[in-house]
Amino acid sequence: MKNSKFYVFLLAYIAWLVYHIFTDEAYPTYQGIRILSLFIFGFITARYYGCHIAEYFEFFVVRLTILALILWSVEVAIGPATMGGFAPFENRMHIYCKSFGLFSVVTKFNPSEYFLGIPRNSGFCWEAGQFASMIVLALTFHLLRTKEKFYKNKSFWILLAGLITTFSTTGFVTFGVLLLFKTVFGKVSFGKRIAYIAVLGTLYMYAMDLPFMREKMEAQSDITEFYTNSDNVWIDETGQRTVQRFEGMYLSWMNFMDSPWLGFGPNRDNSLVSKQFPMFIISNGNINPLAMLGLLLGLPLFILFYRGSCRLNQYLGDDKKYIIFMIFIFFSVSYNYLFDIIPLAIAFLSFDNKYEKEIC
Repeated sequence: MKNSKFYVFLLAYIAWLVYHIFTDEAYPTYQGIRILSLFIFGFITARYYGCHIAEYFEFFVVRLTILALILWSVEVAIGPATMGGFAPFENRMHIYCKSFGLFSVVTKFNPSEYFLGIPRNSGFCWEAGQFASMIVLALTFHLLRTKEKFYKNKSFWILLAGLITTFSTTGFVTFGVLLLFKTVFGKVSFGKRIAYIAVLGTLYMYAMDLPFMREKMEAQSDITEFYTNSDNVWIDETGQRTVQRFEGMYLSWMNFMDSPWLGFGPNRDNSLVSKQFPMFIISNGNINPLAMLGLLLGLPLFILFYRGSCRLNQYLGDDKKYIIFMIFIFFSVSYNYLFDIIPLAIAFLSFDNKYEKEIC
């Protein structure tokens, strides 16, 4: 834990937390201490594993994806309801989701959870889009590590197969961006660049015709379909619902503009949107963290993550330092991972110390 820059960061966070404890209406202490513990564990992870985080992450996601593909095949064969009947655990993140611990099953039919009657693969996450994001992050590490030979490694095909079974808009779009960075914008000959453009262009046209791609994106970006514009949503409504991606970013922006410098604090009940619509849950991880932390703390955290991801990028041997950061930002449109251990560990890789050579 000996690192002066990390202690400065912790003191800044504690000062921010104390401010909110004394000024916020809704109780923020529990949430604030939880985030503090995540910062500490994130730094310990960075200190212990260093840039080898990428290798370990890819190693385990590949093996968990193999397990997910096997169990998903069983789920397709016997049906989600039957599969869920064998699951020993409830999943607190999803009312109709059962869990085997390392594999989740959505037991109630929902059009968003199926593609052509086939259930989506949620893997070790509670939702298929989250599983897709984890796979794409592992694919990012894999492509950076193996460079132009990525397709010759079986790990690539295992991860790609897992990604396909998620039928995830977020996963497909982010993976497309990753391929674009590594092929068309990579260090390749003119002939290869033309070939890559032709292949990716063809794949793009076919992919956009899938119902969970173009139709879903158009529906989610339609302002008239926002929950906030719906006649059946009112301020005293009970229960909770997660708003869709574009509406979530819009609502996060409203929260940010309401408290731009110090944010709404650790407890989302203090945010402007939660006071007006207490049933709404915002899941994005690009604007939402800034709205919560404010510019004074949120912007430095994003800068730390950018610097740490650039350092990890260079360790993996890629000249484009920004790829990991860009991929993270793309799937953060849907999910907030900034306060998870792995992204925090990547952020804290940016702190220099006397053990730098051992860390990376």
